[in-house]
Amino acid sequence: MDEPKHPKNPLTRCPFAGLGAVSAAVMSSTDSSILGVSTMFTRNVFVNVFYPKASDRFTVWFLRGIVVINTIIAMLIAIYVKTVYGLYLICSDLVFILLFPHLTLVVHAQRFTNKYGMVVGFSLALILRLLAGEPVLKYNAIVKFPYYKEPSTD
Repeated sequence: MDEPKHPKNPLTRCPFAGLGAVSAAVMSSTDSSILGVSTMFTRNVFVNVFYPKASDRFTVWFLRGIVVINTIIAMLIAIYVKTVYGLYLICSDLVFILLFPHLTLVVHAQRFTNKYGMVVGFSLALILRLLAGEPVLKYNAIVKFPYYKEPSTD
């Protein structure tokens, strides 16, 4: 009689259960992050700044659309960025360029800030950062700021 191809020892299936558990944890963290970001954007930007009289029903539909948009953005970044280090660079770059100035102003110069200035500042910082190019995402700079260094072709 031939030996069975799969051993009957239940411990051989243990790595698959562990991999499934890790995958479930990663998916849970990912969908929580996407829902959190979408909710914060909907509440803090859309409702508080642009459309304060929005009904709950309209806000929920807007939130659903933002979830879809954020999911597509996250998917594209995950597809095009090939290294974890590249993801770290993008995230830290966005935090320090987009969020840190606003946090600093709100904490240390609160009387000089308002919600419209924050939206304009965030939008301007995002546009300038996107125009500066990103080697990790493989798109070239449109605006070359002082001390700009051409990416190597290696």
